[in-house]
Amino acid sequence: MVSPIVVGVDGSAASRTALAWAVETAVRRDRPLRVVGAFDPVPTSSAVNMLLPGDVIDALRAEAANTVEDAVAYARSLTSVTEIIGDVVSGPAVAALVEASAGSALTAVGTRHLSGVRSLFFGSVSINLAAHAKSDVAVIAGPSGGGPVVAAVDGSALTEPVLERALIVADVFDTSLTVVHAWTDLDESTLAAGSVGSDLVAEHADRVDEQVRSWIAPVAARYPLTSVNVVVAPGGAAQTICRVARDATMIVLGSRGRGGLAGMLLGSTSQDVIHHAERPVLVVKS
Repeated sequence: MVSPIVVGVDGSAASRTALAWAVETAVRRDRPLRVVGAFDPVPTSSAVNMLLPGDVIDALRAEAANTVEDAVAYARSLTSVTEIIGDVVSGPAVAALVEASAGSALTAVGTRHLSGVRSLFFGSVSINLAAHAKSDVAVIAGPSGGGPVVAAVDGSALTEPVLERALIVADVFDTSLTVVHAWTDLDESTLAAGSVGSDLVAEHADRVDEQVRSWIAPVAARYPLTSVNVVVAPGGAAQTICRVARDATMIVLGSRGRGGLAGMLLGSTSQDVIHHAERPVLVVKS
């Protein structure tokens, strides 16, 4: 059985954007699409996990079913060559999508860029899904930019899987790959104002560039038709990734980096990129 692309829908504009991306990806990768909507019979404000009244649950179920039905109809309006199925599941959205992610090729969800407390609430589904899903997770904040796939690497254990997934995406979308590595949290102006000479900075950057290319070479050899460029730059990792990826088809990065705390399911760089990137982000789990 071919593993499907899973996409979560809730009737919002953000989930419609994710659905359109998932349809295109399913077509390009020749995979079925599974559209999942959830309704929660337990109110999130309930301190005792008390079930809602039966008629309210029925109304929530009907609303979720209508949302999925509309989403499937929209998906089918975009393609006639991909198998599309809809599922309505009971439970919190994150739990439903985590369960659906088991056995999927990847799981996609929309997100909205908001500020302050609202971003903590509305961003929680995408962040928690990226942390707990069994598959890779695509967080779709906006459409592909039509430029290269941008892969962020740091030499951690996820570097090779990130490069592999990024090269697959570049091949599927017929574009090039740009590999980004931020070698210091200090920006260029801070480095220039410091006591370290510019020659030493340039020499170190060259050594890092060589190291990054050594990470890329064995993986890129399996995709000889894909052009690969390297960007080695100072500055915070998330800011550098988002700057390079302004026109990206997709950003690909690991769920945790080399500096992540033991036990963290999603690193700070991944969270920052998910919150701020305007392009689709693929979080690689393993």
